[in-house]
Amino acid sequence: MIKIKNCVICEKEFEVTPMTTSKKYCSPQCYAIKYQPKIRYESNRRECLICSNSFEVTWRNHSKKYCSPACIEANNQRIKKAIEIVEKHCIICNCSFLSESFKTTKKYCSEQCRKLGTKKNAEQLNFQRPEVRIDRKEEMERVSKREQIYKRDGYLCYYCGISLFNKHASSITLDHIYPKSLGGPDTASNLVTSCKDCNSKKNATVDVSNIDLIKTCLKDVNKRNETFNISSDLKIYFSHR
Repeated sequence: MIKIKNCVICEKEFEVTPMTTSKKYCSPQCYAIKYQPKIRYESNRRECLICSNSFEVTWRNHSKKYCSPACIEANNQRIKKAIEIVEKHCIICNCSFLSESFKTTKKYCSEQCRKLGTKKNAEQLNFQRPEVRIDRKEEMERVSKREQIYKRDGYLCYYCGISLFNKHASSITLDHIYPKSLGGPDTASNLVTSCKDCNSKKNATVDVSNIDLIKTCLKDVNKRNETFNISSDLKIYFSHR
């Protein structure tokens, strides 16, 4: 069923179908007039900031300040002249040069000095890098030495036999068979894999009653080293020592 409605802008009559009963405007032009930005000016003409000529301003260019591209370019030139010129010193040759005040990061007087400066920085970086690589290499060697002991013992605690495979790094430790406090060496012949609990419970003293047990453990460890081709003098690094 077709109905007749009046446009809310121009009050003209227009037809409305059941699918367009909410329609309020007769044309897209009336719709645009309703929803265009509600900006009101005291006057539709404005004075140019450069040449003082008046020009027309609409709601589409209400922020316009200059009447022509020539006035815009003149304004840019005026801004450039207003920029302060300061004197700086080159960090390479120590020569003075002029630069704009807003260019705070400019440090070189010429392209040649800039290349020398970047080359100098690169040499300093290359000088420091070998130290980092050596430390990383040493760390990898320390980890690999510990892994040799863990693999030799099958990732099992030497005292309680619990499996430490895929456990957190803090739960697996190396224990000295002959205590370190009594002169025991940090070598593969005196170290066994141990869980954290057994390592903390173990006494750091040697009694007459357990000397034979310590000797038995040392013999067993030496046999394991021979089986896995591990040198008995392999020194293990302990960071807390």
